[in-house]
This record gives sequence, C-alpha cells and structure tokens, in this order.
Amino acid sequence: MKLKQGWSKMDVDEELERILQKVSIEFYKSYARSQECCKLSINVPYELYQEVELDNIIKKCRVTIITFYSPTCPYCRAFEPIFRSVSRKFEGKAAFLRINVYRFPNIPRKLGIFSVPTTLFIVNEKIMRVVPGVIREEELEELVTESLEIADCPTNMFN
Repeated sequence: MKLKQGWSKMDVDEELERILQKVSIEFYKSYARSQECCKLSINVPYELYQEVELDNIIKKCRVTIITFYSPTCPYCRAFEPIFRSVSRKFEGKAAFLRINVYRFPNIPRKLGIFSVPTTLFIVNEKIMRVVPGVIREEELEELVTESLEIADCPTNMFN
C-alpha cells in the first residue's frame, strides 16, 4: 500500500480506527432509533385477529401501514404480493397490517373507508394518507419512506 507523503503506517492505522469507530457509532445510533420507531416484533405483513390489537400496534409503532382488503376482491389479491414485498423491505421499521373488511367491518366504517383495497398510512397515531386502489411497488416504497421520514425513523441501515 502506497502511503500519502508525510503519513506513516501508524497514522493510517489510527485514521482507519477513527473511521471505523465513527461508522460503528452511526450504525448503533441508527439501530437504536429503528428500535424506538417500532417497539413490536410482529410478522410482516401482520393479519389482524382481534380488533383490540389495532390500537396497541398503532401506539407502539410510529409508522403503521394498513391495507384493507376483501378475500373476494381480485384487485386485493393483485395488491397482496406488492404489499408483502414492501413490508419485508421495511420490516422492523414500521408495522404493516392487513385487515379483512368482512371480519372487521367496524374498523373501515369508523375510518370512512368504503372500497378495497385501500391503504392507510398512520404516522405518530395520526392518519397521514389514505390511498384507494392498487399501488405500484415503487410508489408504495416511496410512501413508506416518506412516512418514516415524517416520523424521524431511519429509512435505511445508515440513516
């Protein structure tokens, strides 16, 4: 390895050590912030089984993305693999829920949702966006990233 003029091998080792220490501190801070963003460990996407779970999840995660669906809806079936793929990319940073409107008709009714699929973006316990219909994967990723940024949550490993 050729060293800069005036640098010794010891200087380079010290500089590398300083850089590594800085990167590890940033990584740890990012990891700690991500743990604060969603204090739940749930499978993604999570299928809601009891109505009381919803409030608990929203309170424990700064960002919650909910898709309302019907098992008989062809658009919902088309959107499911997209929602599943994006939820895996952002696992641990936000909660991703699927709510069957036949099983829980009161939830969409309370929220004013009348069509499926509809995706809800909740940030800091407030509804930030409601998107009816199928969302392209790239667009869904952008909406999730935007929601994480609003909540001051990391959007990638070094953010």
